[in-house]
Amino acid sequence: MTIRKTLLSFRQTVGWPLIGAAAFCLYAVMLLWSGFHSEQQLRAESNQRLLLESARRAASVDDFLARLRADAVAIADAPEIAAYNANKALGMSPRYGLNANLAAVTELFNARLKRGTVRGQTVFDRVTFYDENGSALAYAAEDARAAPPASAPRAAADATVLVDPDGAVLSARSLVSYRGVPAGLVVAEAPLAQLSRYLIQNSAESGFFEFLVTPDGRPLPAEAEPPPGVGARISQAARQAPGAVLPLASSGPESRWLAVRTPVPGAGLDLVTLISDKAAYGHITSRLLLDLASVFPPLVLVAAVLFETMRRRARDLRASMAESDRRRFELEGRNEGLTREIARREEVERELKDQRERLEAMARDLKASMMRAEEGSRAKSEFLATMSHEIRTPMNGIIGMTSLLLDTDLSLDQRRFVDTTRDSAEALLAIINDILDFSKLEAGKLEFEETPFQLRPLVEGVVELLSPRAKSRDIGLSFRISHVDHEVFLGDAGRLRQVLLNLAGNAVKFTERGSVSIVVGVRRQPAGGALLEATVADTGIGIAESAKERLFKTFSQADASTARRYGGSGLGLAICKRIVERMGGEIGFESREGEGSVFWFTVPLTVAGDSAPSGPAPQTQASQPGPPIPADRDRSRSLRRPPDGAVAPIPSDGPKHGLRILVVDDNFVNQQVAAGLLNRLGHRADVAEDGDQAVEVVARGDYDMVLMDIQMPRVDGLTATRLIRRLPPPRNAIAIVAVTANAMAGDREVCLAAGMDDYISKPINRQQLAELLDRWRERLHDSRKAETSPERARGPGRHG
Repeated sequence: MTIRKTLLSFRQTVGWPLIGAAAFCLYAVMLLWSGFHSEQQLRAESNQRLLLESARRAASVDDFLARLRADAVAIADAPEIAAYNANKALGMSPRYGLNANLAAVTELFNARLKRGTVRGQTVFDRVTFYDENGSALAYAAEDARAAPPASAPRAAADATVLVDPDGAVLSARSLVSYRGVPAGLVVAEAPLAQLSRYLIQNSAESGFFEFLVTPDGRPLPAEAEPPPGVGARISQAARQAPGAVLPLASSGPESRWLAVRTPVPGAGLDLVTLISDKAAYGHITSRLLLDLASVFPPLVLVAAVLFETMRRRARDLRASMAESDRRRFELEGRNEGLTREIARREEVERELKDQRERLEAMARDLKASMMRAEEGSRAKSEFLATMSHEIRTPMNGIIGMTSLLLDTDLSLDQRRFVDTTRDSAEALLAIINDILDFSKLEAGKLEFEETPFQLRPLVEGVVELLSPRAKSRDIGLSFRISHVDHEVFLGDAGRLRQVLLNLAGNAVKFTERGSVSIVVGVRRQPAGGALLEATVADTGIGIAESAKERLFKTFSQADASTARRYGGSGLGLAICKRIVERMGGEIGFESREGEGSVFWFTVPLTVAGDSAPSGPAPQTQASQPGPPIPADRDRSRSLRRPPDGAVAPIPSDGPKHGLRILVVDDNFVNQQVAAGLLNRLGHRADVAEDGDQAVEVVARGDYDMVLMDIQMPRVDGLTATRLIRRLPPPRNAIAIVAVTANAMAGDREVCLAAGMDDYISKPINRQQLAELLDRWRERLHDSRKAETSPERARGPGRHG
């Protein structure tokens, strides 16, 4: 009963006409599908056979090319050629042995020409041996009258077969090597027509053509040339996808053609097979009958569909009227819902507007906060610059006066008191420098230079500075530089010295017995640069495991007892870490409590070249007592070398015995310190209180050098330098050295732009000042000597 109801419902829904037409069409479609499927299977089998035959012949061609490559490799590896290369390497001349070797190679080539055959025919018709310069050394040809080639053909990879369609030549090549070094090339050539032995003969009657073509679609020469019209089809087939039977486009009424492209990997060629549609599928029934029969079932089905459509339209019209009434009531309900949704969205828009206004107010507040932060950063920088100047100025008086006081007659207790005062002042100066450096690092304003330097002077300066302290504690201090004594690198030598001095100073400070060693080396990088590797090892107190994590943090030491016993601010290692990381390097350590520590750091450098050594220098050296060398941060730095003749004339007894120097400083203590140090060093010093007075004194005096303070009332040092440079020659060419308590970034560039020649910072260190004056005394002496030479006297004068 249920089945009957289902059938009745289906009939009412679909209709008998449409059901009958659908059944007829289903039966017809099954018959047609069977016919089409059989036809496609036959075509697929024919295509598969065509592909297999083409692949088999392409493999035969590839095997032939592989044999050519193997023969060329065997000839290149022959003992006759190896014997020639061995004698040549020994320096044997052609007259005493090499010609005999080449004759043996030629006999080898002739034997190969006669022995290498395929199907009873000779493979190669010419073999040539070239040296590494491309000159032909040995040659053999089937035609004895053929002349050898003048030079080697174009370069190719080892063990390859090249096809020359223009010359109709197959060229098998193999490189000749002697002890891993290329020593020549063997080229064996064969006629290109040999490849046609592996192809089916072309026949216009059978509708079958087969050719080897180059990647650009040109057919290779064969025993039978293609008939007219086939060459265009070959070029068209060479551009289609490989490994498939594809029809060629045809614009005329002629029969269709099928093409197969099979790559020959051995030589970059393609095997193209052309076959007419009739020759490939002539045994298969034509598809025309199946196409005509397939038209009738759709016509029957269309007629049934049209009849059923008219019947359904009448029924659907009645249903659509009822549906329109239902939708009208539904739309009225949706309209009420939309009205409520519009009211809700208006409320949301008001809330979003309020939030946007609050965000805009927050953005304005954030912008104002950023401006206040920037103003605070600028105020901090200005404060650091002011504090640097104001602290260093009295420190200059303390350190300078204690240095002068030590040169006087003192009792042992007085000398000990003065030494303690100087050491305390230098310790305070070191803490001030650390705080300034840390502040500049925090503000991101610590600048780095890139100047040429050598490692040995840098390391020796650190060792000489620490030697007195190590000697007083009875600690061995040694260093080793690995094979880079005279090589010049580009980098910030001052910052490298600061890091190395801090690590080595900590090692000496925390070592009570034993030794401290410094090892510096350079490791070459693949890109042409260098990686500086420095290690400082000691046998000191070591570091506890609980303190290792916070060792590189600011204001942190191993424990509180260490700070009380050894002193220090806890900033040194934090500054070292940030400097090394800013220079693109790494820093770390290994330590065991009670056994000592090993601190290391690496920094990438640029290799600038080598400096000629003046004599042999040992790689390892123990510390020797000597005068301390100050940290590079406070070391006097030459801003520029004075040009030839750019120095004012000086008295004949000036540069050799002592310089006449003008000290310009508004601070009375600084004047006394500078003048006292200059007098102790054997120089004559006069004093000017400001820049205006300095310009007047230089204009009417005869000085060798000016030590110029920067910050002075009325006319400062920079303005005074510019005014001096405007004086008439030779007064305007006097050497001017900046003496300033400013230690912030950019001071060096400002002094250079103003026309100053050198730079030294306060507090003035006696040894630094002596080195600076000695350096400039030599330059002034050389300039004086050049001006008084006969050659100079005959030429035009040049000042400033």
